[in-house]
Amino acid sequence: MISGENRRTFLGALILAGGSAAAFAESYRDTDGGGPPAGGDALFAHILAQLAAVMQTARARAVPLGAEDAATAAACLRVCATHARGLQLDDLARDGLARRLRSTSRDALITAAPDLTVVRRRLRRTGVTIGEGIVLDLTRADRGARAAALDAIAAGRATMICDGLAEALEMAAPRLAQQQGPVQRVAMADEWWCNFFVAQWSMYLAMAWSLAAIEGLSMQEFVDTCWAGFEFYNQLYSAQC
Repeated sequence: MISGENRRTFLGALILAGGSAAAFAESYRDTDGGGPPAGGDALFAHILAQLAAVMQTARARAVPLGAEDAATAAACLRVCATHARGLQLDDLARDGLARRLRSTSRDALITAAPDLTVVRRRLRRTGVTIGEGIVLDLTRADRGARAAALDAIAAGRATMICDGLAEALEMAAPRLAQQQGPVQRVAMADEWWCNFFVAQWSMYLAMAWSLAAIEGLSMQEFVDTCWAGFEFYNQLYSAQC
């Protein structure tokens, strides 16, 4: 069952998310009687399932993700960020990083070669396939982006990942809604509305990679939802720009 605390967190986050959250609210209400797998968090599980379903539906219909999809994903990610803060995952991430730095150097964490094999395998079981483009973007993240990622986690700002993705999707949704006719792939410089690309993309990817090493089921579920958000955003951006 969905706990009363989860429901209060969910409703509060929907107020912040605005009208675009209506469909998400309805889908969450319909999950009464269900529960997350293996004793996990019902709200994280539902958010991940919603993101997966939107991407799967678009793929099955052979159409690109659009305005309504972007608005739905933004609402999901707003709820995810608020719920994660309610679970004090920013503090958990900060403390987990501090423990890691007691046993290894900051430079070792910055220069470690990213490996998303386990994360990708786990997400495939939920219906989310992390594309090679995201893997390459993470691998190419420079030292500055990786250092900034550690700084953000150390400052207790791990949940900003979902805030950043949600903000970009909220900007994209009305611009996509204004578009008429078939989608045209265009150069970013040629279309003003294509400039919704997340400004700190490499840093966010590096943050999620670093967070994946921190123990705790709630942290794992949060990180998995972040990666699903990255994949959604990447698919939307690749199709439209």
